[in-house]
Amino acid sequence: MKSLKYAGFVLAALSSFALAACSDDGSSGSGGSGASGTADVIYEAEATDEALEALLAAAPVDNADEAAYLTSPIEGDVLAKSSAPTFAWRVGPEATGALFAPAPERFGFTQSPALPLPAWAKPSVASSLLGALAAAQPAYAHGTPVNGRGYLLVIEDANGAEVHRVFTLNLEHTPTQAAWDALASKPGPLSVSVLNAIFETNKVVPDGGTFQGPAVSFSVE
Repeated sequence: MKSLKYAGFVLAALSSFALAACSDDGSSGSGGSGASGTADVIYEAEATDEALEALLAAAPVDNADEAAYLTSPIEGDVLAKSSAPTFAWRVGPEATGALFAPAPERFGFTQSPALPLPAWAKPSVASSLLGALAAAQPAYAHGTPVNGRGYLLVIEDANGAEVHRVFTLNLEHTPTQAAWDALASKPGPLSVSVLNAIFETNKVVPDGGTFQGPAVSFSVE
């Protein structure tokens, strides 16, 4: 009898341990929907949820030269409901001077064997090769860390509700047709803006943002 009781006790203990292990595994997987307030965000170009959380937590920096400005659409554009457009932006208000030099030059670095670029100034190799082809995908808490700029595109409806958010390392985003159809059904006009920051291993560097770009209003017909 004692042997049976002991065997039952051991079995129960092992079951509890297995359940606890499963719970731990489940909490450390994909982070795209785990973070509070970011479950709706679309991740592109190897963007990570850790970098997004750092961007949202960083204090805003008032610096128009480092803000992201929409180049498409422009203020007052009427976009076709039948075809999803490409949203595009740039860093800096004018296409002149140092604002549009490549990232290393803008931050005082030159590319030479004697003076390698810092990690945050180097573009991601995977992003450079596959960024234009990469489909929207969830962010992973332990994926490749973000180095360089990351951009959070936000579209709001006429009531100020955020209806589409994308975190990407690219300078453009094209919604899927299904997402665009959903946006077209929202009360308009819509507005779009881009928040950005400069990262080193998923952390915002000192004086690296966040930088809020101006909003652009557009309609869908």
